[in-house]
Amino acid sequence: MRRLILLLNFFLLMCLFSVQAGAIRVTSGGQLDRADAQSDTLSAVYVCNDFNNVTIEFTGDASSSTILTWYEYDNTGAVPTVIQGEALNTLKITRGDKGYIVNDGRRNYWVWVVDYQNYLKKSRSVIVDPANSDQCNELILNTTGLSMGYFAPLSTVAGPIDLQLSLKYNSMEFNESAKAYLQKEETVSLTPGVNFKTNGNIILDDTELPLMDTKFTVVNDRFARKWNLNSDVVSSVTYTAVKVEVKVVHEHDPLHNEDNNMVRGEDVGSVEGTAPFDIVFNAYANKPAATYFSWSVLDSLDNKITASTDESLRYTFESGKYKVNLLVTNVQNSCEASYSESIDVSESGLKVPNAFSPNGDAINDEFKVSYKSLTRFKAWIFNRWGVQLYYWTDPSKGWDGKVNGKYVSSGVYFYVIEATGSDGRRYKLKGALNAFSDK
Repeated sequence: MRRLILLLNFFLLMCLFSVQAGAIRVTSGGQLDRADAQSDTLSAVYVCNDFNNVTIEFTGDASSSTILTWYEYDNTGAVPTVIQGEALNTLKITRGDKGYIVNDGRRNYWVWVVDYQNYLKKSRSVIVDPANSDQCNELILNTTGLSMGYFAPLSTVAGPIDLQLSLKYNSMEFNESAKAYLQKEETVSLTPGVNFKTNGNIILDDTELPLMDTKFTVVNDRFARKWNLNSDVVSSVTYTAVKVEVKVVHEHDPLHNEDNNMVRGEDVGSVEGTAPFDIVFNAYANKPAATYFSWSVLDSLDNKITASTDESLRYTFESGKYKVNLLVTNVQNSCEASYSESIDVSESGLKVPNAFSPNGDAINDEFKVSYKSLTRFKAWIFNRWGVQLYYWTDPSKGWDGKVNGKYVSSGVYFYVIEATGSDGRRYKLKGALNAFSDK
């Protein structure tokens, strides 16, 4: 019955009197710091490293009663108990992990005090929990002893204190200049309620998963850093990475940028051009987690035309549209990374001019065809009596109008051209060629 009366009286105080923040503060002769409380009911939360002359000071307004009543409560939800009922605005305390309330006859003011030494005595651990993790997209780390909280009166639910903890581990990232995945140290800030849950679980998302075997280490909290303590470091056992990541660099040999090629502008990064279109695809992955490589080249009908299990693929494309696919997996075949690139190679083409002016003025000095995607080419020049004057097999080349080092006379000459396109098209062209020369 007495407990029921106390409980009713305390609830009455809480209902009649509003809470005012900032009216009480904790002071100490030792190491003390204030923590942020995500609560509308607490005036403040303090963390003490020792209890050397720790007092709670109350500052009331002019209309406050001269009689102050002090209460103490814990995290069990029990009714706060009276510990001092005098006209004293200070309360000396000798222990933490307790809440303290002062009532001035009109309002309640309360504060929670954490004993940091009790926090340090906790058994700490960081344990990887792969069984409950989708390790390709998320990893859960179970921790103990790394949480600190506060309690409002009559509550058994802890409010989290942000210890500003950080998780450090090794991972890898692709280095463009080295063309390799290189080791780097990762640091993830642990935010209570976000990636650091109230049950002690740390959640790493897919962008934070390690790409190499590593240990996870939780470094000192904000209070240990401020007070130059070094007792809050805890590491997991070595975790075997399973996430796979790949970077593909393709290099094209731009053989067909000649001024008489119908399609120009190719460079080492081109995926469009004229045949024969030669590309080397180099796959760089986070080995040894990335183990198996599977390449495939598909035509426009998605028929597989070649495949490879090497880390690099070299292929010469003829006319048409293609798709290059890569799948990289780990040794368990549980995680994968993929790459896909479309290749567009022009159909063949061949056009022949009917005149040129071989006179050395650098304007239309050479008889050259316009072409694209040819795999075979032969060309002959004859005079009107059928005498062969010139022969060549490279479509990017041409005839400069010279025979035995001298320009031919102006007049009509004849060409014969035979060629084959990469698309199988055959060309056989004959025609007259007008040469205008003043040499």
